[in-house]
Amino acid sequence: MTIEKGKEWGHRGLCPQHVQILTSDCDVATMWATSPHTVFVVQGGDAHTALGRPTWSAPTEVQYLPFDMLQVTISLRVNDTEQKREMYALSSVEIGSWLSRKRYVCVSNCGFIGSYNIAPRAHPNDGEMDVVTIGADMDWRQRLQARSRARLGQHVPHPHISMERGTSSEWTRQSAREQLAIDGVEIRHWSAVRVDVIADACTVVV
Repeated sequence: MTIEKGKEWGHRGLCPQHVQILTSDCDVATMWATSPHTVFVVQGGDAHTALGRPTWSAPTEVQYLPFDMLQVTISLRVNDTEQKREMYALSSVEIGSWLSRKRYVCVSNCGFIGSYNIAPRAHPNDGEMDVVTIGADMDWRQRLQARSRARLGQHVPHPHISMERGTSSEWTRQSAREQLAIDGVEIRHWSAVRVDVIADACTVVV
């Protein structure tokens, strides 16, 4: 069950005998795709930042935290043939670049991209994704200012930045140079992407 307002996130319990300690969001999503019942310890990446960067010492008792996952369906154009590829993301899907002069879209599960609190309202277990969009009409100076303010999550509200929440959305590539990154891993030859939220997908312990 996703987190409820005013309620504690997860539950206390004895430390499991077997946990998988990983240092990147991508590694968690990749292992979860083949082993969904694995219990994870996250020691790096944006999810680790969202948790407050806890250290792991194999304590007797731990907090079990359910995490949502992003299911990413990518349309690829390879040798004039359209193909579909399915991936998963623990933290984010990014289209474009914040510092380009084009649009930038960030689909966030955990709220953070590196040291930037890009989606301050995001929670890894609320059953929704936060979509932050910077319009192509936002000029260079405003982009730099907003990016600086994003370290503390103070870049919104802004007339050129939209923030939406939902469980599913899709986008089409606008130019040949527009980038797509899944948990920081660049995907080439993409033509469209769809993102769906899988609520309560995996378990993290701290």
